[in-house]
Amino acid sequence: MDAFRSSKIVSVVVSDSVETIGMYAFCNALKLKSVYIGKNVKSFGYNPFVYTSALKTVTIHSENKYFKVSNNVIMNY
Repeated sequence: MDAFRSSKIVSVVVSDSVETIGMYAFCNALKLKSVYIGKNVKSFGYNPFVYTSALKTVTIHSENKYFKVSNNVIMNY
């Protein structure tokens, strides 16, 4: 929870070994522009990307069985 809250990171790669992105993980990371989500992420905590107004690109590994991106919105399968 709150892993990178209010950090100044610009991009994030969530590796294939990660299964959960916690609640408010990137909350208020105002400089975050891109996120890559690995193939084994199964769940998200509440509002992991809230207040990330600079976030423009979300990419999910093509073999992720749980989520996809459509119009820059993360959706469940």
